[in-house]
Amino acid sequence: MEYLEAIDGAGRGVRAKFGLLKHRLLLERLNETPESETHALIIRQADEAAHMAWVSSYPMLVFPCLFEERAAAVTQHSRNETLSYWKGLEAETPACSAQAGCAVRGNPCLRSLPLGPVGLAAARPSCVS
Repeated sequence: MEYLEAIDGAGRGVRAKFGLLKHRLLLERLNETPESETHALIIRQADEAAHMAWVSSYPMLVFPCLFEERAAAVTQHSRNETLSYWKGLEAETPACSAQAGCAVRGNPCLRSLPLGPVGLAAARPSCVS
C-alpha cells in the first residue's frame, strides 16, 4: 500500500512541476509578444502542447520544444494575417495628391486644405470621415 501511495505522490510532484514549467514558459512567451491579440492563440497552443506532451513518455522534455514550435508558428501566422490586412487597406485607399481631388466624391484632399487656427475639424471633407 505504501508503494502505491509513493507512486501517486511522485505523480503529483511531476504534475505540479509540469504545471509550473508550462506557466513559466507561457509567461515568458507572452512577455516577448507585444501583439496582445496573439496572446489568446499562444495560450491555446500552450494548452494543446501540454496535453500532447503529457501523454508522451517524457512530458517535461517534450513540452518546451513542442510549445516553442507551436507558439512560433501561430505568432508568425498572426503577423502575416495582420500584414496582409494592412496591405489590403492600403490598396483600397484612394490616392491623395495636392493636384487631384478625392477619388470617392470629388472633394479636395486633406493635403490640399489650409490648416488654420481651427484645424482639420472645420475643414474636413466628406470623403474622409
